[in-house]
Amino acid sequence: MSESSVRRALPIVTTDAARVVGGLGVLACVLCCVSIPAIVTTISALGLGFLRNDRLLVPAVMVSLVVLLLTLYRSRSRHGQNAPFLMGLAAAIWTFVGLRSPAPFGTFAALSGAPIMVAIVIWDWRIQRRCSP
Repeated sequence: MSESSVRRALPIVTTDAARVVGGLGVLACVLCCVSIPAIVTTISALGLGFLRNDRLLVPAVMVSLVVLLLTLYRSRSRHGQNAPFLMGLAAAIWTFVGLRSPAPFGTFAALSGAPIMVAIVIWDWRIQRRCSP
């Protein structure tokens, strides 16, 4: 699949909104999945306890990670650096493995992988901003 066909098929990954939505989605889903008490209490108080179901959270994390990885892949062609994409891919795998692993390793991996992923996306955004005409 050529890069131009990816651009046409996925127009959302060309905007900065994709970075924000993907990053917030990953963080929110990971915080829900690892059951941080303050998050669980807030969700339950709002009557949204059904959102803590893994049947909803795991696909939501997957979609968020894919959006972020596509954003990193697309911006790679603009600034010519592979490091943000490769590091983002590693962080996405680390985050997903953490969500599927038992505690305490799974909790550590998920809670460390999600902020690392967001930091990589911010790093990529700054690189891309420097390369903008």
